[in-house]
Amino acid sequence: MKRQVIDINADVGEGFDDASIYRCISSCNIACGGHAGSTTSMLFAIRHAKTYNVAIGAHPSYPDKENFGRKYLDIPLKDLCDSLIDQISTLRRLCEQEHMSLHHIKFHGALYHAMNTNPDLTLAILEACKQQFSACGIYAMSNSIVSIIAEDLGIQYANEVFADRSYKTQTELVSRKNENALIKSSKAAEQHLFNLLNDCIRTVDGDIFPVQSQTLCIHSDTPWAVTLSHQVFSTIQKNGIKISPPW
Repeated sequence: MKRQVIDINADVGEGFDDASIYRCISSCNIACGGHAGSTTSMLFAIRHAKTYNVAIGAHPSYPDKENFGRKYLDIPLKDLCDSLIDQISTLRRLCEQEHMSLHHIKFHGALYHAMNTNPDLTLAILEACKQQFSACGIYAMSNSIVSIIAEDLGIQYANEVFADRSYKTQTELVSRKNENALIKSSKAAEQHLFNLLNDCIRTVDGDIFPVQSQTLCIHSDTPWAVTLSHQVFSTIQKNGIKISPPW
């Protein structure tokens, strides 16, 4: 493997048992009230990140706890941007309270995927984030519209791939409604990780695409997330790859 370094990130603070994941990651994305998250859960996540020297990111979403942020919401763009700014600001205040800084923003669920297909939506949201959170970079799906627009706006960004999800196309995950959305076995995860670390994606149809990535995601709500995080961490270390935030 030619790769020298990669970031391992995890979506945390979403109401799952994720305490033991922090020792296996280098950055985290903390739910900040849109789809999940409370002051208590955010502080828990921030303090664990501080203990394990993990970079902290905000994980905002459509304001929709009922559907865990995984349903597209047709709401006015201004209202959406106001909600996202409020979510991120809440987490930033708690970070400052704990003498930590906010490193990045990664959008959640249906919003993450909507931004990958809607340039106008993405532009409005990223412009708002640049204005309000200029020190924060963006985690975005590799080869996506989000990465392209972030670069155009001069926003630092990291291309993201997923350790626990199957791919339908180069820039599209298999829907969670489908049985094969999650990678469920250790053997399958090992092969998938090997591909990702060697800069390629193999889709469920067998197509292979090149991919450039700086950060690798594990979802804390994946049923075997803790086991997977340890497997990923161990495999990357054994291959002599440094685990570190992308900036």
